[in-house]
Amino acid sequence: MKKLLLLVLVDLVLLSCTQDKDFEIENQKVAKENSVSRLANGVQVKLIKAKDSRSYQCRYGTCASYQLREYIVEVANLDYNKNVVVHQELPNGQWEDIPLTYSNTTGTGTEIWKTLTVKTVFGNNPSPTTAYGEKIAVKYEVNGQTYWDNNYGDNYFIANYNRHSSSSFLFLNEEYAISQSSSSFYSYANTSFVNVIADIRNIAFAKEVKIVYSTDNWATTNEYNLSFDASNYIVNDSTGFERWSASFSIPIANKISYALSYKVNGQIYWDNNFGENYTIIYPTN
Repeated sequence: MKKLLLLVLVDLVLLSCTQDKDFEIENQKVAKENSVSRLANGVQVKLIKAKDSRSYQCRYGTCASYQLREYIVEVANLDYNKNVVVHQELPNGQWEDIPLTYSNTTGTGTEIWKTLTVKTVFGNNPSPTTAYGEKIAVKYEVNGQTYWDNNYGDNYFIANYNRHSSSSFLFLNEEYAISQSSSSFYSYANTSFVNVIADIRNIAFAKEVKIVYSTDNWATTNEYNLSFDASNYIVNDSTGFERWSASFSIPIANKISYALSYKVNGQIYWDNNFGENYTIIYPTN
């Protein structure tokens, strides 16, 4: 009997070690996959994300509508001096350039550039602001050359009209099926609280969305499932995207690092901030 128990314990230890090893291998695989550039051969610039959000608020007797635009672009690092802009249409049909700023370098040497702009219209009209037009393209200037991502000549399109005042329109490049929308992290007493929202491409009905996080610089990891956020079901007017969110508590910590995963049709997509992971630091003192 003792021999049988010993064999069972050995099997359990081996199984645990195998699972840990599989998890480690899977993490290494994910890190490797996310270090690969999504830029195809000969492509020098690509729009990754474009998001238009609307809101309307009244405070202290003053009302205003807001239109927010978020852009994320990947470019080939052809030289140190470069200019990356979003070329966007205005409501009057004219065009303007919105400069992007450098964010980080990916594992393959390409660069991520971003911008976040907000335009405000004051007044008591709750109709969505239309300070931006509907057509956009990306322009990349380097070494005396200009490269474009204009959706193969058709430009990218963000619907302005027939939108209510709390809607969002989202474009995600097909290789990026999940994108963090927002997050927060704070501590109180002996507990820390995490909130995260993700926008995902609705590829199939059955799906699994998770946050994989660590509070000790990835020495250990934990995960938590996100749920479909029915209160924000209109993420894209074409209903091609969904919003998922999670709110949970953990033992008190002053830092959390995390990535988001999205499993659908047997494939896993990641948003790990282009290989950098997301990190939030909150002082406990």
